Amino acid sequence: DFSINFNGRTKEKPLRWNYLQDPDRLHLYKTFAALIKLKTDNIAFRSSNYDMDVWGNGKRLWVTDASMNVTVIGNFGVDSLNSMMPGFQNTGEWYDYLSGDTINVTDVNAPIPLAAGEFHVFTNVKLTVPDLSVDVQKVFGEHENTISATAAPVPFVSEVSISAELPLDDNLKISVYDVSGNLITVLVNEFQNAGPYNIRWNGEALPEGVYFYKIEQGSFSSVNSIIKIN
Repeated sequence: DFSINFNGRTKEKPLRWNYLQDPDRLHLYKTFAALIKLKTDNIAFRSSNYDMDVWGNGKRLWVTDASMNVTVIGNFGVDSLNSMMPGFQNTGEWYDYLSGDTINVTDVNAPIPLAAGEFHVFTNVKLTVPDLSVDVQKVFGEHENTISATAAPVPFVSEVSISAELPLDDNLKISVYDVSGNLITVLVNEFQNAGPYNIRWNGEALPEGVYFYKIEQGSFSSVNSIIKIN
């Protein structure tokens, strides 16, 4: 997304977290976060008692620990697999970590069909089901109509100018959020007439990263990203 020469060839490049507004990218982000949390929060993943079968498109991983058994199955191919045998370590109830579904295992090798790219992480201990929802509007609110808005310069170092074409004679609110949806500041919250509008924001004190600015007027709204660099 950024030239290797951006901000110096060997320095970090900012992530474009407006990707969080793309449902597929947001789902992928949340899935990775859930898997990382699973690994870091559960001592079973520090066990030396594990085994893998990674030949072919159907791959399997087993972790056996006193705290919890884990069976992972995945289809890394582009065609479906109709006879993926999980090889569960024991019979009884198992839980699909990502979906929260419960399965009663009576045959540890009963085949589980997998679509292309499908995978499952099963545990024999029920864990908290992660939130994999992809509704960005849950963070920023849902509006039917949008407001045309731009920001410059992007990336910015100290000050950024936010411009918008206001559709109404109504109260205008412009807020800035971090990537987690936490409110950073409210730039304006007052009546404004319809037409061109511009405001400058000094974000020099903020750490480097990506932020969102939300513009609201009546039933109209717009959410866009800006990148802060040092």
